[in-house]
Amino acid sequence: MVVTYWIKNSHGHFEIDSQTGPFDSHLPPPPHTEKHDLRNGNLRQNQEQHQTLEKPLVKVSIPETTHPNLRNLDTELRYRIVRSTQREAFRIDGTNGRITLVTPLDYEKTKYLELLIEARDESKEPQFATTVVQVSVNDLNDNAPEFLALPHLLRVPLSTSLSEVVYTVKAIDADSPAGGNNLISYELQPPSSQFSINKKTGQITPSQPLSPSTETLRIKATDGANIPLSSTVDLLVEIFKDTIDDPTPVFTSVQYSVNADGILEAGTTVLDVRATVPNGSPVFYNITGPEDTLIRGFNIDRETGRITTTTRLSADQETLYHFLVAASNRNDLSKGVEAG
Repeated sequence: MVVTYWIKNSHGHFEIDSQTGPFDSHLPPPPHTEKHDLRNGNLRQNQEQHQTLEKPLVKVSIPETTHPNLRNLDTELRYRIVRSTQREAFRIDGTNGRITLVTPLDYEKTKYLELLIEARDESKEPQFATTVVQVSVNDLNDNAPEFLALPHLLRVPLSTSLSEVVYTVKAIDADSPAGGNNLISYELQPPSSQFSINKKTGQITPSQPLSPSTETLRIKATDGANIPLSSTVDLLVEIFKDTIDDPTPVFTSVQYSVNADGILEAGTTVLDVRATVPNGSPVFYNITGPEDTLIRGFNIDRETGRITTTTRLSADQETLYHFLVAASNRNDLSKGVEAG
């Protein structure tokens, strides 16, 4: 089979070897390397022996604070957006191909988008080509650290040793790791005379032998960006003398952590927590914290402390679930304690 190559509607702007296929343009090169249209496309032969343009890929990056109406691409011919992963985020000028941001973008919600752009001439037998534009949203430090829920009162036994961790605070930052935007450090402001906090881990330990008292620790979390953001939280700490007749329940751990792989079906046992009262009184349990969908996904047996899922959970829905568990003395409901 002999194939002959020719260009329709070239208007003298292109030449092609009729036998081998390579073509030349009599037009000056386009001013932008990112421009893709009928004049600088690559020709290929499809099964029907018609010549079509290869679909190039255009990639651009924009800050998440880009103001709507900022123009960043320039093309020619007649243009339209065929498809977009986020509707109405961009518009394109049909005559000059300028793509304009219409609605603000937030990195935490949208990290990238794709646009399928079509370029078409206006001849009687129009030719067209398409290209994919990938838009990456660059993160800026616009989220301050947020602390996970803390107990209303942290009870610390007087006998706690200097090396013992009494609690670990944790804050999360919705920003990306770029530029240290979500790298968090901790400090006590003002410093405490009895406790210190690990700058990197958030672990709180005694800084000297404890004495019976009540103290409010103000904890500050700061991200690592060039222009850092921070937040603070107060933690009330009671240092108590542990005695056998103490009516307040004590958990086996002030904090619990569970790692789960894959999907948790409804009714799955997640954890068994346990608290006892030194004087032997019975306890009952419940889950505390903000009334949101995260807590509704779990249930605790008031008698045994067994925590189970109430609905199907997966990492696609949420990667971190955090809540507090309370234990109360059945004989004296004013005596209770929380663990997280």
